[in-house]
Amino acid sequence: MSLLFINESVNELVNEIEKIESFDEFKKQHGLSQENLWSWFYELHHKTIEIKKASVAKEKLKKIILTTFQISQQKGYALMTLRDLSKASGISLGGIYSYIGSKEQLALMIHQFLPFIFKRVTNSDLLLENTQISPRSRLIQMIKEHVYLSEWLTPWFFFAYMEAKYSSPEIKKVALSNEAQTQALLESVIGQCYTNTKDKPQAFLLAMSLKSQLQSWYLKRPLYKKNHISAEHFIHHLASGLMKGDLNV
Repeated sequence: MSLLFINESVNELVNEIEKIESFDEFKKQHGLSQENLWSWFYELHHKTIEIKKASVAKEKLKKIILTTFQISQQKGYALMTLRDLSKASGISLGGIYSYIGSKEQLALMIHQFLPFIFKRVTNSDLLLENTQISPRSRLIQMIKEHVYLSEWLTPWFFFAYMEAKYSSPEIKKVALSNEAQTQALLESVIGQCYTNTKDKPQAFLLAMSLKSQLQSWYLKRPLYKKNHISAEHFIHHLASGLMKGDLNV
């Protein structure tokens, strides 16, 4: 295998990793506040919501979504009914329908929000087109953005991954599309690190491996927390894999 960054200075790579901002700095830089979270969610879905007063709608949506996550962890989304959601959230069944329309619509709204927030925060398309940044730097930036966003939205990522298998064909299609986009972005940047076109299949395999590692951050969050692994530590671990030349992190 011949990677473009293998021959680059290890010190340069170490310096670049050390410059990665903290999670708190990342949130501040991108405006990742709870207030903005629900404003962005309402912005994406306001056309399908009957309640048009934004301040009221955002508070109710917050309660509906967070209660959905709680019930899903307790009994699974497939077993949850809207009556369960109404009782647990304290919102009448009629009120629930005015915000989400149906249980399937609720799941779809959650799945649709993840690519929306990724595009809003990361500008991944611009990142891929920026030839002023080395593939190595782009890959480190993508790792950082994915980990920090999944740290900020852990319940959202966990729900989207765990509940997709029990969802309708339409929702499964959205979930698979979201996963395919992540795979394509990683594969594209990793592929640019290779000087030999015969190594392109390896780019696919390495992207798959890295994607699994990124998913483990929100799927096995309690295990990382138990072992005192912070988001910053996890990013440094993944990025340091670049120094091995094979990205087998």
